[in-house]
Amino acid sequence: MSDLKKYIRNINDEEEWGYKIILFLIFPFFAFITSLLNPNSRSSYFIYFVFGLLFCWHMDVMDVARYDDLQGIMDYIRNNPISTEEMGKQIGLYFSFSEGAPKELYMNILIWFSGLFSPNPHLVFTVAAIPWLFFFLKSLKEITSDSKFQAGSWLCLGILLLFVFPRDILTLQNPRFTTGVWMIIYACIRLFGTGRNRLRYIWLILITPIIHSGFIPFALLTPIALIMARHFKASMILFIISIPFSSFVYDLIIGVDFTKLFLPDSISRWIIGSLSEASYSKFVLREGGSGFYWVGSIFRYLMQIAYLTIPVLLWRERKSLIEINSNTRRFTTFYIFLFAVVNFIQFIPILGERYYWFIRIFSVLIFFKVLYPKYKWWVWVCLFACSFYIFTRYFYHGAVSSSVPLEIFYAPTPYLIWDFLGI
Repeated sequence: MSDLKKYIRNINDEEEWGYKIILFLIFPFFAFITSLLNPNSRSSYFIYFVFGLLFCWHMDVMDVARYDDLQGIMDYIRNNPISTEEMGKQIGLYFSFSEGAPKELYMNILIWFSGLFSPNPHLVFTVAAIPWLFFFLKSLKEITSDSKFQAGSWLCLGILLLFVFPRDILTLQNPRFTTGVWMIIYACIRLFGTGRNRLRYIWLILITPIIHSGFIPFALLTPIALIMARHFKASMILFIISIPFSSFVYDLIIGVDFTKLFLPDSISRWIIGSLSEASYSKFVLREGGSGFYWVGSIFRYLMQIAYLTIPVLLWRERKSLIEINSNTRRFTTFYIFLFAVVNFIQFIPILGERYYWFIRIFSVLIFFKVLYPKYKWWVWVCLFACSFYIFTRYFYHGAVSSSVPLEIFYAPTPYLIWDFLGI
């Protein structure tokens, strides 16, 4: 390992371009793996981007029983070609808040734009990968470009895995929410963690409801977050109060009649669907799960405890937080406030689970920026807590084998492109 680190320190990024491009053409997955040895180089980020495009081009339905999002989206693409005229009509209905307006526009825009070139559904996923990869890689750069990041370190690779895992590229089988997540992650990094011209990034957050209606609460929350980001102690108190509330919020709001709140029709339909008893049974009570669901439940609670320790460690280090720069302190305070809000809504069907992805991603980033390397043990604890979900997602009949033909791991690039060309 010491020889590997020495090689990585001495390597010239300009020398990497040639052999990485050749390797990508012959063995793209191995080009991706070797790029992790020097993860912050420009050539590595180029490989991440082009491999991501190739990966999404090669997505295909392998196991509908386990992952049906991809099948549903592909069927929708094939059965709903969208003309320019129809797209213009939908945009008009959406912004006029008309009855029967679409809840969001993003998926239909992807289908319309891709359809200008080809009706191939694989092209839609490839086009969807472009904005996803842009915001994801911009966010990832916050870790890999940090002086504390050690290329070739297993610990740092573990940090990258924990950062990517909650919304990895496999989630592009349904592009809407995952694209909005990384848009918001990047926007919040710039909005709360930088100085000059930072307020312009608020627009990235405000347009995410066009991508997915589930971001309406986040957009509404952002002005409050800007205020709370100045008050570390108040945010921490709110976080402590929020913990016991996370288990019974659903009972407090289930009786509310949202049709009488004079909301736009599309927003009312989204709220009612998210708070339905069917959603509660599926996403909260987990009815219909296997007899071994208790294993997943145990690891889910371990994972929650692991992430809950980050605010605790931040409180323990509150005196040193005063000494760090104001941008990092503001971003840290925003994170604690957001964690409190997500605790309050954790058991609202769908919404609580989805917003928890933000907490998991931000937790890793805050840990690395503020607490690493003092608390290295947390990385191993969190990896263990997430190990069940990592195993079931990537290995045991998980999303990889269910959504991508396995030749993505050994076939050359020309074959992978040709395989779905003309479909």
